[in-house]
Amino acid sequence: MLNISIAGHTDNVGEKFGLIKLSEERAKTIKNYLIEGGIAAFRVTALGYGDSKPLAPNDTEENKSKNRRVEIRIVGR
Repeated sequence: MLNISIAGHTDNVGEKFGLIKLSEERAKTIKNYLIEGGIAAFRVTALGYGDSKPLAPNDTEENKSKNRRVEIRIVGR
């Protein structure tokens, strides 16, 4: 059986605690959507990483927008 891992991310604008909370909320929103769509809750994990894993430097608005994201991965069997 496959499981789903959801990771929420933010740019670096704001306080660290707030960024973690925002990224967690992003991931939980996707998790809830999948559960409402019929995926069993025990198969879905959601974590927030705040600004700790940027895809691009947070030096321009375009780069910051790349860091505000949710990643979904299919994991395990």
